[in-house]
Amino acid sequence: MDGGWWPRSADLAKQLPAVAAALREAVEPLSRVAYHLDTWGPTARIARAETRTVRLEGVRSTDPNTITALGPDSRRVSMLVVPTETPGGMARAVLRSAADRGFHRHGLGKPGRQRPPRATDGLPDA
Repeated sequence: MDGGWWPRSADLAKQLPAVAAALREAVEPLSRVAYHLDTWGPTARIARAETRTVRLEGVRSTDPNTITALGPDSRRVSMLVVPTETPGGMARAVLRSAADRGFHRHGLGKPGRQRPPRATDGLPDA
């Protein structure tokens, strides 16, 4: 895992702009997001994130608790998805743990980056 994400809803297309903004340095520009079909509600195959069109790929062959964000240069970031109903304190602890482990294993981001991206950066608490 490269980090964690605590989405505010099961609507992946609606959550996508926040994810794209948080991953800007690690996957620029975001072009695809792979997700487990049984984890998310029905969603469009194409969504907008910032000024880009992003392809959403629902699969069953991936871990249901993850998403993978991909850029056009094959750079990828795998994120642990914390269920939306998880209590705040527990969700934040899981996110910190996922980010710390990911940073040590993969060294995400551009040179000089201090920590891996967290897809909840800049989002209000639920």
